[in-house]
Amino acid sequence: MKTSISVHFFYISVKNYCFLPQNGYHWVWGVTNMIKRLAHCIVNKIAANMPIDMDIAECYEYGLELLISKIVITSIIVLCGLLTDSLLVSILFSGAFTFLRQYTGGYHCKSAEKCIVVSVLIYLSFLIVYRLSSNHFSVIILVGTVISLFIIILMAPIASENKPITHDDEKKYRIIARITATVLLGFAFCSFFAKLNVIFYTSSWALIADAILLLLNFVNTRRVENVLEINSRDY
Repeated sequence: MKTSISVHFFYISVKNYCFLPQNGYHWVWGVTNMIKRLAHCIVNKIAANMPIDMDIAECYEYGLELLISKIVITSIIVLCGLLTDSLLVSILFSGAFTFLRQYTGGYHCKSAEKCIVVSVLIYLSFLIVYRLSSNHFSVIILVGTVISLFIIILMAPIASENKPITHDDEKKYRIIARITATVLLGFAFCSFFAKLNVIFYTSSWALIADAILLLLNFVNTRRVENVLEINSRDY
C-alpha cells in the first residue's frame, strides 16, 4: 500500500511536469508565485521600518525566496515521509544528499518552480527505490554507487550559473566532496553486507543522485557550447 502511494506521487509529479500545459507544472508555478509574493511582502515590511537600498532589497527578496522554497521542499518531503511511513529514511537521505551536493555542485535549475519539481522527483525516486528493494536490486545499486563515487571524484566540484565557486573555495570543496562521497560509499558497503537497508539506500542513492546531476550539468554545458559554436560559425 505504501509503495503504491510512493509510485502514485511519482507518477503524478512526472505527468504534471512533462505533459501538462506550460511544461506541466502550473500548480508549482502557483506555489512559487505565492513564495515570490510572500518574500516581496516581507521585504516591503522591512523597508517600511528601515530604509534600504533597492539593490540590497532585491538581494533580501531573492534570499527569502530561496529560504521559503527550501521550507516548501522540506515540508513536501516530511509529508510524503509521514504518508508512506518513511519519515526517518526521508530525513536521512535528504540530509546526506543536501550536504554532499553543497560541495559537489552540478546542475542547478534556473527557476524556483523547476527546482521544486526536480527536488521532489529526486526524493520520490529514492522513496520508490527504497520501497522496491530486493537482493538482486541492491547489487545493481551498489555497482551504481561505486561508479557514482568515481564520477564525483573526477568531476566535482562543478560551478553553475546560479551557484558559482571561487578559485579559493574550489580546492576546499573538492576535498570535502571526495571525503564525503568516500564515507557514504563506506556506509553503503558496510550496510549492504549487514543488511541495513535504511543506511544502504540513503547512502547509495545520495551518491547516485548527485552523480546524475553532475552528468546533467556536463551534458547541458556541452550542449550550450555546441549551440554557441554553431551560432559563431553562422556569423
